[in-house]
Formats: sequence, structure tokens, C-alpha cells
Amino acid sequence: MDVGSNVWFDAGEDYLLYGCVVACRGDLLSVAAEEDGKNYTVEVQKTKPVTGNDPPSGVEDMIQLSDLHQGLLLRNIRKRYAAKHIYTYTGSILVAVNPYKLFDIYNLNMVRRYEGQLIGKLPPHIFAIGSAAYSNMLKSREDQCVVISGESGAGKTESTKLIMQYLAAVNKAPSNLTTEQILEANPLLESFGNAKTVRNDNSSRFGKYLEINFDRRGVIIGARTTEYLLEKSRIVYQTGEERNYHVFYEMLVGLAAEEKQKYGLLTAEDYFYLNQGGACPLESKDDMSDFGRLVASTEVLGFSHSEKDAIFRILAAVLHLGNVCFSMAVQSGQDASVIDSETELRAVSALLMAPFEGLRLSLTHKLTETRGERFRTPLNIERALDTRDALAKALYSKLFSWLVQRVNSIVDKQKKVTSVAVLDIFGFEDFKMNSFEQLCINYANENLQYYFNQHIFKLEQEEYSREEISWETIEFNDNQPCLDLIARKPLGIIHILDDESNFPKASDQSFLDKLLQQHTVNSYFDKPRTKKPLFAIHHYAGTVWYTVSMFLDKNRDILRPDLIELLNSSTSPFISSLFAEDYEISMSSGARKKKTPTVAAKFHQSLAELISAMQRCHPFFVRCIKPNTSKAPMVFENKLVLDQLRYSGMLETIRIRRAGFPVRLKFSVFARRYQCLVEGLPVNAVDDRATCIRIIHKLDDKIGSAYQLGLTKVFLKEVAEQKLEEARAIRLRGAAVLIQKRVRGYLARIQYLKLRQAVIVIQRYVATWLARIHFLQLRQRVICAQSYVRMHQQRKRYIIMRDAHQREQEELRKLREEEEARRKALEESSRLTHDHMHSMSPEPVGPMMDVTSLEIPTELALILDSIARGWRHQHVERGLIAVRDSYEMDSFPGARLTDDIDSHAFSKFSGVFFQEGHHWQFQRRPLSQSLTKLSTETLQHEAVAIFKMIMRFMGDPAVTGPQEVAIGNYIIQKGITYPELRDEIFCQLACQTCSNDEECSERGWLLMALCLCAFPPSPLLYKYLLNYVSGCGVNGYNGFCQRRLLRCVVSLSGISRSHPPCMLEWKACRSFSTMVLPFVFADDAKLWAVVDSWTTAEEMATCLLRQRGIEVGHSGWTVALLEEKERHELSGCDFVLDLLAELELPPEFPSSSSPGFSTRAYGLLHQDVRHRAATRMDSPMMGRRSYRSQQAFGNSQAENRGQLEQLLAGRRKRPALHKHQQFAPIAPSAMAQPVGRDSKRESGGHSVTDFLDSLFEPVLSGSMEDLTSPTSLQSKLKGRGGMPPPPPGSHRKPPGAVPLLLPPHHGDQDVQGAVANMAAAFAQRQQSRRVVGRDDASSVASEPMSDFAKLLAAKKAAIAAKVDTQENRGPRGIASAGTDLQSQLLAKKRAMTSKSDSDESFPPPPPRLSQATFHSPSSADDEILLSAPPPPSFSPPPPPGDVDPLISSPALGDPFAPSSHYMSGSEHNLADALHAAATSVSGLDSGLLRREKPVRLLRTIQGPAVTYNRPSWSVSIRKEMFAANEKMENPLVLNLIFAQIVRDTYSTTCCRISKEERLRMKDLLRRYGVTVDNLSQSAAVKKIVIDTAREWPCYFTKLFPVVVGCRRCVFSVSLLLHLFEFYCAGH
Repeated sequence: MDVGSNVWFDAGEDYLLYGCVVACRGDLLSVAAEEDGKNYTVEVQKTKPVTGNDPPSGVEDMIQLSDLHQGLLLRNIRKRYAAKHIYTYTGSILVAVNPYKLFDIYNLNMVRRYEGQLIGKLPPHIFAIGSAAYSNMLKSREDQCVVISGESGAGKTESTKLIMQYLAAVNKAPSNLTTEQILEANPLLESFGNAKTVRNDNSSRFGKYLEINFDRRGVIIGARTTEYLLEKSRIVYQTGEERNYHVFYEMLVGLAAEEKQKYGLLTAEDYFYLNQGGACPLESKDDMSDFGRLVASTEVLGFSHSEKDAIFRILAAVLHLGNVCFSMAVQSGQDASVIDSETELRAVSALLMAPFEGLRLSLTHKLTETRGERFRTPLNIERALDTRDALAKALYSKLFSWLVQRVNSIVDKQKKVTSVAVLDIFGFEDFKMNSFEQLCINYANENLQYYFNQHIFKLEQEEYSREEISWETIEFNDNQPCLDLIARKPLGIIHILDDESNFPKASDQSFLDKLLQQHTVNSYFDKPRTKKPLFAIHHYAGTVWYTVSMFLDKNRDILRPDLIELLNSSTSPFISSLFAEDYEISMSSGARKKKTPTVAAKFHQSLAELISAMQRCHPFFVRCIKPNTSKAPMVFENKLVLDQLRYSGMLETIRIRRAGFPVRLKFSVFARRYQCLVEGLPVNAVDDRATCIRIIHKLDDKIGSAYQLGLTKVFLKEVAEQKLEEARAIRLRGAAVLIQKRVRGYLARIQYLKLRQAVIVIQRYVATWLARIHFLQLRQRVICAQSYVRMHQQRKRYIIMRDAHQREQEELRKLREEEEARRKALEESSRLTHDHMHSMSPEPVGPMMDVTSLEIPTELALILDSIARGWRHQHVERGLIAVRDSYEMDSFPGARLTDDIDSHAFSKFSGVFFQEGHHWQFQRRPLSQSLTKLSTETLQHEAVAIFKMIMRFMGDPAVTGPQEVAIGNYIIQKGITYPELRDEIFCQLACQTCSNDEECSERGWLLMALCLCAFPPSPLLYKYLLNYVSGCGVNGYNGFCQRRLLRCVVSLSGISRSHPPCMLEWKACRSFSTMVLPFVFADDAKLWAVVDSWTTAEEMATCLLRQRGIEVGHSGWTVALLEEKERHELSGCDFVLDLLAELELPPEFPSSSSPGFSTRAYGLLHQDVRHRAATRMDSPMMGRRSYRSQQAFGNSQAENRGQLEQLLAGRRKRPALHKHQQFAPIAPSAMAQPVGRDSKRESGGHSVTDFLDSLFEPVLSGSMEDLTSPTSLQSKLKGRGGMPPPPPGSHRKPPGAVPLLLPPHHGDQDVQGAVANMAAAFAQRQQSRRVVGRDDASSVASEPMSDFAKLLAAKKAAIAAKVDTQENRGPRGIASAGTDLQSQLLAKKRAMTSKSDSDESFPPPPPRLSQATFHSPSSADDEILLSAPPPPSFSPPPPPGDVDPLISSPALGDPFAPSSHYMSGSEHNLADALHAAATSVSGLDSGLLRREKPVRLLRTIQGPAVTYNRPSWSVSIRKEMFAANEKMENPLVLNLIFAQIVRDTYSTTCCRISKEERLRMKDLLRRYGVTVDNLSQSAAVKKIVIDTAREWPCYFTKLFPVVVGCRRCVFSVSLLLHLFEFYCAGH
């Protein structure tokens, strides 16, 4: 040997050491050992040179080692262990060395890395074994088994858990509940079945065979656990440095204090069963966290609360039972025992729910039964302690067996197809003192070693011989003789033990004597040299000495019958069920008496079943190696590891794996599996052997000589199988890629064809477009050529016309010179007029007066006093909320300003119609008289008072909040009450906002906007006011007021609102916002809709129904407001916001007509509403307004009436209508005015007749032909009787009053007389009209001249006088020329007016609601926000700063020009004169009047939409009346009307239904099962209900409250229609 050579040498150990030669001295060598670095002197003959070139860190598969001896195996494992490679292969066997520390090699990435991989392709790993078992199961459809063996502490339990985690990770189940339950069962059984021993801190003290079941897809469907030989002795006894089962310590530290008190538990040191080993705390284990995992496992597994409570009760009872102590006593001359302290025993009795006395007697006495008699004999202390321990072991073992069964019942619910089993059983044990448990454990390991030998050596060699494979027999350690010594019948140790256990007088010594007698000559049996109770068995892992003490008792393990009966009688069903089977066995007698098997017999039987089950599986072996006895991490003890390698037969395994063929495949299987590797083979060959030979010859370069052919099988070495499988995988992958390529190519081809077709289509369209462009260009060129030709022709004509024109111009020049002379004369006249008017218009002087000193009217003072006392309505401006951003109002077609709007400057109006001494300018002092001429002195006083309130409203900084609203509404109410004051109010506001640089100017514009929301200006003022607000409005009020004023076109007939604006309108006018309201349908559907001040109920209902998809059948619907116990209903042409405004006024506010019919006022009149609707004047009449006004002044009616007449005298009076409204229909506001007693006295007792005459005037003024037409008749009714509206562009009169008929009342002669008088008046009018005829022109011409006409005539006379004076002073002809010019202008204007009158006899109808658009709701509810712009809407406004051209709408013509419908003949002349005079004055002197900017259609500054926040009311729509020929064909309409009837029937606020009608309807609804909550019925049922309701006289009618004399009455429109049909038929 040379120095430096590596050698193997014998240093006196049992194995060769690896070293390096450091010196040579003859036959002696000095070798430095690699293991410990020491130098050894050895002989050359005892050395062996190192052959091969193994890696320094060792090989992964020990079959590949260059040499084969124990030293090389040990060195390879040690090198890999030092490099932190704890796993090493021996073929398909995995050797795992416990590192006693955690490595990060078990994560999910590692699972994915090893999934589906063959053994040997990747470095050794426990996951590779799991992957091989799982893949082999799916491939062969056979059960697999992973046998994990090794000594105690070698890591078998951890390896089992890792295998289970891998199988769970690769599981393809859609739900992980079953997998999670299987995994969670492991910590549960580990807590109850593992304990600390001397060799292992987490030693399994029972055997576990876990079968994980899979379906055909490889999905985990369940698991089943089989337990073997729980170590019961550990429950009552532990040696030093050992502990009882983990669950006791976990329970004591994990339970809450109140739970520990419930079970009477203390600490582990306080219990005898736990403190014997003296190792209660354990550093390597956290009992607190493990208890949390235990509880979590029971939750996942679905343990009930009662089951968990019973488990803790049994565990606590076992601990308390161990603390029961006995003392010696004498009873009847025999040794006896008594319990020292009964406290612990009482705790046990309470926990087990067993009788205390019976438990005490069973522990201290033995119950004996002889010939039917039962008697007790006392037990000595030793027997009493044995009885106590036996009871504790029985309780715990029964609980453990129940846990295993309970887990199986949870996770094993489906029938398996295949399975992967994992065997985790106790390892080989050899302690200082070995007893019965160690014999059973080592016997189990002997069986596992035999199974290993059978599979690896014996069966394999027999298979080779049977298949005639050339083979050299390998010797191995066969442990069959040792198994025969232990378990062979009839003289095996277990059978001798069972025989002795059945003899009552047998003892441990007699058992030992029989063993010595039978097995002394057996080479595997040994006895001590001295007489000791010991015997030895030479196991495969070494010799173990067993102590026979307590062998018989442990083998019997029988609980006395009296204890079984006691536990079976427990009141706890859980504890009683644990011992039910044992109780049946103990109670059996005679021939049917069952014999209880011994522990050894049961264990032998279960092992036989285990080996049988494993033999049906394909096994994989994991050999766990314990590296050291101190459980220190990464410490390697050579001697300990070598012993484990020896008795595990690892060297023989390597030899047989190296020389053998572990892979055996039948010819058919091999041919089918690997024929894909060779081309040209038939698919279904007859001779499989020949096919296999051809395959092997083709693949000779891959497998070489690593195969042999048997008689029926192909035998392969593992390396050959790996190469074949790798080649097959490559071939299959290539085939899959080819298929994917073809499929993807096909799909790409399909996509390409689609794209090509699309490109062709695009090309076709592009070519068409290019051709059309070319055509258009050609056509344009042709047109251009034509234009040049035509231009040339026209130029010729032009030259001819130009010459003629020049001749005419020469003639006209002379005429212009004459006209210039006339103009100079008129300018001089205009200058004189201007000087005169300027001298009459003094400029305001002095500072602004203190407006806070202005007096306040008494009725307004009452309102402010009420507010000061704390009156507040729930809806203040702070209670209004903004909804989203803003909602633009859609335009209606043709909304444009007329061409002459710029000529209607407000300065012209003020110059003509303001009284002497008043000018259009900002006033700093109160007015002494009205700005315009008023008819009565009362109106003059009212106008002066209103101006003071306007000054107070604009200039008083203290007027804010409710006071500001009250004063503003008071001013607006005056305009509503007195129509003649409306123009006066607008003129006053125009003065106070004109050239007003004060801060109060914006308040004036706010009041202007609010007034435009409540009443319109007269037709004379309209265009002038529109010109003013459009050009002079500040801060966005120009566009807002322009929009409001244009909207007033629907009310130019004189109709106004019934109440001043509500708080929502105030908020909208301040912020220029859109107003939205929520509406509820009878079927509980909710919609949000945009509303404005002039939106009527019919328009609102029509818009909402259209949004529900109802395009036909809008007529006859209206709006109702519902409060808690009150309902307000509107007629079709009433305004929606009047309902809300009425609710928000203070009680002291001046009374006004209620816009609709109120349930509160008429709710008590249900019973006779069809026949009588009249009450006394003293009760509330017109809705809630009159009621509130009366309640404000006391209780005495006479006193109240007197105070009202004194304080509110002007409030009840209503001025007469304008003369130009003489023949117009009565406005709703005027029609619904209450008539007091004074009016009755003035009428001379004919109030009913006069009132009816005034109501029927619009109807009776028509011809007989109109009365015979239902359409014509209903068009004159309020709301048009539910008939469809006229088509766009048709002419109709504006909405007017609805003629009301007093319902007939039995015994009311006044009413009957009124009806008769009405009929007589109707006949008389018809007769007179036949004779005389109707001539509106003549009647208009006969009207006396109005005050405005007189004023204009006076001013014209003054101008004419000045012209005459100038005529006398200047040349002749000037005055006549001026007169002729004025006459020409006036004639021209008259011609325009007459043309307008002839083209359009009535103003255009109010535009309908435009199609609304939906928006997403701003709140979290599911309501639809409906933007329903009220009419008239406007076209989209231009960008800020831009204006629309002044284009007059052809559809509207001049809607504001005076027409014969609104004005008398004298006022026609007045308007003509006004226009002519204004034009004349404007033409005479541009400096006389102010010059305004050109008027344009402006964009409204749109703020966020506003609505009420949580109102106490709700607004709904309802069907009010039917047309004569109306059909209910729309299912939604049918459903809405049906739901309305049902809800009204069960409601207490509907006054349209009498008590009898309500009862009959309820019976009908009950018959069909209809309730408010159940409206789902067929269309037939709904029609029956609706037809029944239509027969009611007052339900589908228009109801209007009116006062006739001192009576309050209700008029019905539908009755009026029937009555007129009767009269028409009679005449």
C-alpha cells in the first residue's frame, strides 16, 4: 500500500472503517480513520483497498455503491446525514434518518415537484414514496400499502403524517371537507394514543393502520383507521422520565378556569396517575397549543357538545379515580380495605353519573354469585388497588376505541374503489424491564419483518425459480422460527399464556415453568442462569429479556361483572353505551355464555388480519433509523445506526435488489404498455411473447442486460423500468404535442377563414364607399358646371334689371329728400316730448330708508307671531336633500323667442302704463300709490302694502329662515288672491331690481322667480317682462326666470296656483335646481319623477304611466297624497305642488282653496256621499286650510267669525275677473272659492242657481251640436273627463273650470230647484241663440273702453297736440306726414295681428311631457329615478356665453300676441295702439326710453336636483274615472286598477266607498282569496272586481268640494255627463 491511499481496515469494530494510509512499516500500516481522526496500526492483510469512485457526499441509491459491506453502507448514510440529506434509497425502499429538527422540504412547491414522478428521477424524499404509491394505484387499479417501520423514536409517526399530507395535497376533490377531516383525525388520535417514553417524546403507544380510500378519478372519498393494542398499563403506571397520555396534560392546561372547576380539576402534579414519572412539563411539546388543535379537530369532525362534555368527564373521572386511597382493615377475621377519603370517590361518582354507594362497594368488595345467590367478600388493599386500576384502564380504553369508531363513522361513508394504506405501528422495544406489552409489540415487529422478508427475499426467489430465471440464491435471516416460538400452536408462548389464563389457580410462576419446560432446547429461547422470573427471546433485532410479573393479569384484562353492571347503569347515555356489549356478555349464562377472549388472542388475530390485508396490496417500505439515543439534532451514533441496519436486513436487501429483478410484468401488459416505443408493431398481436422480444431488441440500447424473460413474465431491474418509463413518457408527450398542434392548427385555420371573410366584407364596404366618394365628386363637378352656366344666364338678367333699378333709384332719391324733411320735424317733436316727460320724472334723492320701521299687516303679524312662538313645519330648507348631480330639462320642439322680443323693452311698458309720477327706477321710499292703474281703492291700498313688504323682504337683514318664507309667501298669496295685483307685483319687483347695486337685489330676483312659480303676468305684460328678466337678471336669475316665464305659457288664461310655493320650490329657486318627487303605484312600484311648479296631476300621471310601459290608456288618472289618516286627491288639471304647499303653510296663513278633495274634510260623510254631501258652514269646509284658520282664534264660532271678518276681511273677497276673461271658463282657483254668508245675502237667496249658472257657463255657451258630442262635452270639463288628449298641433281651449253638478239630495229643495233652473236656462239660451246668433266680434266691440285704453288715448292725444303745435310753427305738411307714418305703422301692425288671429284663433295647447330618461338612483334602494321634465321643456341650451338666434317658432307663431279668445274688442284696439305707440316713440327718440341688450334664449345654471328628506307623506297615482269606451287591454293597467280597488277597500281613508259597498267588496275578495298581500290573480278575477267597482256611483268620478250658501257639497263629474246626455236626448 502506498502512503496516501484510501483503504477499508478492521479496527476491532464489527464493521470496516474508512481511512487514509499515512505510513508503511513492513506488514504494518498506519491509517488515519475518517470517522474519528485517530491513527490505527493494522496489518496489511486486514485492509481492503477502496474500489470505485463514489461521490464524497454519498450516493442517493445504495444499490449503486461500488462495493458492498456494512462499513460502506454506514459511511454513505453518515455522509448524507452530515450534508442534511436524511433520505436515501435502497432501490424502491426509502431509508429515513430522524434529524430531530424541522427542515423546509415539505412545502407545497415540493409536493408539486414530486407529483407524478418516478422513484429515482429526483433526490430521495418521503413525497417520492407517496407519489409512487398514488401513481401506481391510478395505473394498476390495485391497493397500495406504505409500511413504515423502525425503533421507537425513529420518526415513524412524523413520516406517516407527511405521507397523509402529500396524498391530501394531490387530491383532486372539488371539496376539501373530507380531506380536512381525515387530517384533523390525526392530532385527535395522537393526543389520546401517544405519550412520552424514555426514547421518544411523542411515541405511539398503539398501532394504527390507516386506509385512505379513492374513487376511480383518484379523489379521496373517505378513510378508515384500525387500532392495535393500546398500552393500557401506561394509564396507571409510568416509569421514571415518562408521562401518561398527552390528552391529560393538554386538558389540564387548556381548559378554562370555570370548566376546570366544573370537572374539579387541578394541576398535573396533583394526580397520582400523572406524577409517577416526574416529567409533567415537556420542553419539546406545547400542551396549550396542542389542546387548541384538539378542540379544533373535534369541531371539524363534527363532535357534538354533549359528546365533548362526556369525553372530558371520563378523563377527569380517571384522574380522580387514581387519587382514591385505601387503608387496611379487618372484617369478620379477614383482611379488608376501606377508602380513606370519600371526596375523590364522590367526584368520580358525579362525573360518571353512577351511584356512589355501589361504586364504593365495588372497589372494596368482590361480588360472588353461587347457585343464584350473590354475596360480597372484602378485598385487601392490593386487590382494591388492582380493582381501581382496572376500572381506570377500562374507562380509558373504551373511550379510545369509541373515538376510533366515531372518526371512522365520520370519514368512512362511501364504498372504496382503491386505497393507499399507511401502517404506523410501534417500533421494536427493549427496555430495562420488559413486560407483556413489549412482548406483543416485538411480536408485531417480527411479523412485519417476516412480511418484509417474504416480499423482498423469499417470495422473490420462489418467483425466479418458478419462471426459470437464472439466479444465485442469497442467504438472509429468516425469522420464521422466532414467530413459531411465539405464536405456533399448541406450544407457542402466546398459547401457553392463554391456557394458563383460563386456570383460576394459575400464576405467573406456573406460566414461566411451562415455558422453561417446553422451550429450553429452542435456539431462539433462553433462560436466566439464576432462578429469576425472566425469560429471553432472540428476536431479529436482538435478544430481549421479559419479566413474567403480571403477565396473566394483563392478558386476562377482565373487569369484574359488578363493575360492568355499575357502569352500564350510569344515567349518562354515553358512558352506559360504552359498556353495553360487555354487559351482555357478563349477563349471559349457560350454553349461551360467551367467553371473553384474552388480550394476546385478540392481538394475534388482529395481526393475522393485518398481514392478510397487506399481502393484498402492493407494498412500499420506509425504514426509519434512530441516529442517537439522546434525541439530539444532527448527532450520528455509528453503533446504534449499524445495529438497525443489520436487523432490518438492509445489506441483504441491497444484494438482492442489485442482483434481482423487482419489476415483473406479464407479456400482455408489457406489450401493451411499451409497444408505443417501437414503430410498425400490430396493435392487437396474438403472440405477446414475440411482441415483447421485438420491443426489447429494439430498445436494447436503453435497457441492456437489465432484464430476463420468464415463462409468463418479463423481469426488469429498477433502472431498466425507469428508462423505459422515461422513454414512454417522452413518446406520449410527443404524441400529445402533435395532437395539440393539429387541433390548434385547425382552430387557427377556422379563425383565419373568419378573419378573411370579415376582411372581404370590409373591403367590399370600403370599395363601395370609395366609389360613392368618386360619384359625389363627379356630381359636385357637374353641379359646379351647371352653376356657372346658370350664373352666366342670371348675370345677363341682372344687368337688365340693374339698369332698370338705377332708373328707379333716381326717382326715389327725390322722395327720400322729402322724407328727410318729415323726419327732422318728427325729431323736434320727440325732443319736446322728452323734455316734458323728463321734467315730470324727478330722480330719487336721499339715502335708503330704514325698512325695519315699515308697518306689517295684521294677518302677516299673526303669522310671524306664530313662527316666533316656535311653529315649524317638518319640511324646512335644511330638511331638503340633493339627489345626485343635476337633471337637465329636455326641450320641447320649437321653443324659441319671437322675432319682435327685442322691441318689447320694459321701458316702453313703464312709459305707457305707469301712473303719473312713477318711473321705472329703484325706489328708496314706500309708494304712495300703485305703479299701474287699479280699478278699486282696496286694490290701491293692497298694492302700497305689498310694496312695503317687498322692501321689507329685500332690505331687512333680520328677515331670514321661516320669517323670510312667510313674508314671501304672503306677498305671493296676494297675487294669487287678487289677479289684478299680479302685474303690479311684477312691476314693483322690476323697479326694485332695476339698476339696484344693493346686496338686496338678489332677494328681489328670488321673489321674482317665486312669483313666476305661482301666477303668470297678463298677456300685455308678458313680453316686456320676458325682455326684462332675460337681459337684467343677476347671478343666473336671468336664465332661470326666463325659463319660469316661458313655462307660464300654460297659464296665460289667468289660471294661477292655489297656494304659494312650497319649501321645495324655495330651495329650487335659490339653487336653480330641478325638483324630484317619489311616486308610489298601487302595486308598490316606486318611481322618481321631475316636477315643476306648473305640472298638473294629469301630466304627472301620464308621464309615470309611460315610464311603466303604458303607451295607451293614460286618461282618467290623477295624483293623490297620503298621510297617516288623511288622503288628498287632485283633479286632472290641478297642480301637483299645491298639495305640498298646503301642508307647509302656518295655521294663521290666509285661507285659500284646497287644490283637491281631502279625506279629512269629508271622511265622516262616507255613508251618504252618494246622496248628500252638505254640512254646516261651521265645520271645516275647504280641506285643512279653513280648519286651521278657524282654530287660530278661539273656540266661539261667533267670536271667531267676527274676528275673522275684522282682521281678515280682505282675505275672503275675490275680485271680479278681467273683462277680457268674461267669456273664458272659470279658473279652478276661482271655481273652488268658498262662498260665505255675505255672498248669499247679496244674491238674494239664489246662491245655488247663480252658482250653477256660473259653473255651466262654459258648457252652455256652446251649441246644441257640442252638447250632443261626448268628446266635445268632456273637453269642456275639468281634466277632460279622462278622454285622450288632442293630437299635437290641434286647436283646443286652455284648461278651464270643470262644471260641477250638485248631487241630488232627498229633501233638499234648493238643489232640486237649481237643477230645474239650469235646465230652463239651457233651453232659453238655445232658443235665443237660434234667433239672435252668437257674434263675439260685436259683443267685444260693444265693450266699454278699459282704463288702459283711456291712458293710451290720453298719451296719444298729448303727442298729437304737440305735433299740431309744431305744424302751426313750421312748414305745412310735416304734421300730416307724421300722422301718415304713424297711421301706416298702425295699419301694418293691425294687418299682422289680423293675420295672426286668422291663422290661430286660440293659443297653442300646453306642450305634453317629453319622453323621460332614466337615471340610476342616488340612494341604496332599488327605486328608479325618473327624470320626467315637466312641460313646456326647452331645447338644449348653448354653451355659456352663446345665445340662440332669434328664430320665431312656426309651431307657436306668436303665442303671446293678444287674441280674441282672451281679449275684448276694446282691448284689441288697446294692444294695437300700445304696439304702434311704442314703435312710434321708439322711432322718434331713442334717448327717451332705456336701451336694453338684445334678448337671447339663455342657458339655465342647473344645480343639483332636490327632494324631501324622509317626508311623512307619500304621493301616488290612481285611476279617477273611465272614458265611455275605455277598454282595459293592458295587463299592467288592469293590475294597477285592481290593486287600487283592493287597497281602498281595506283602507279607512277612502271616502268614495260606502260601508255597504265596502262589505260587499270584502266578501267578493275573500271569495277569491284576495288580500292586500296577495294580489296575484287571473285577469278574469281582476275584471270582475273592477266591473263591480265601476258600478259604485262615487268611486270612478271626479269629486270637487264646493260651498253653496252655508252648505258644503261634493260635485261628481261622471254624474254630470249622464245628466247632460239626458238633457240632450230630451231636447
